[in-house]
Amino acid sequence: MIPSRVLLLVAFAVLACGQRPNQTSPEGAANEPPDHRPVTKSTAPTQPDMHVVSTSGMGSVRLQMTLDEARRALPVGKFERTSDGDGAALVEVTLSPAESMILSADEDNSSDPIDWSKRIKTIETFSPAFHTVEGVHPGSLVTDVEMVFGKTREIEKSEIESREYIAFEKQPSYLTLRLDSAGIFSAGSRRTTKFEPDAKILSVAVSTNSTN
Repeated sequence: MIPSRVLLLVAFAVLACGQRPNQTSPEGAANEPPDHRPVTKSTAPTQPDMHVVSTSGMGSVRLQMTLDEARRALPVGKFERTSDGDGAALVEVTLSPAESMILSADEDNSSDPIDWSKRIKTIETFSPAFHTVEGVHPGSLVTDVEMVFGKTREIEKSEIESREYIAFEKQPSYLTLRLDSAGIFSAGSRRTTKFEPDAKILSVAVSTNSTN
């Protein structure tokens, strides 16, 4: 006959084994409740369009910046002295062989080194990479621009340099658009609304004189 104390110990051991937590096997892991924490994707920060022409400038180069501030805002750009046909002191900023802009900061002499303390008054580009939010860029057909800014209001030829500038009915006031010498002028006239079928925008410029 088994003593009652032994039976009691056996019963206690069996009860304890029944309450011991189960060990999770690799197969059992699939049966566990799913993790409902939201899954987040790691994405690179969105870079702003460095070629947008706006009322304040072009890309990260802004009107009223000093040339030194522009140089620091655009460290990838190559800043070099240049001039136009009139001998004006200008600064060319080159981003790539097909991307550049011309800065005018009212410097006095194109033979002098760049005066980095001067403030930018005008930014002009001949590069198709630069564009307005509407998509107008150097190289745009005038007929395409009319679909955005309305009909051609006037084409004017400058008296000394014979440069042609075009204005449209709904053109933003901050823009100055130069034409690629495709205006059709009457003899002795410097103003017209007529242009060649393949007339294109030669350059886009913004200036402190035309912005609010």
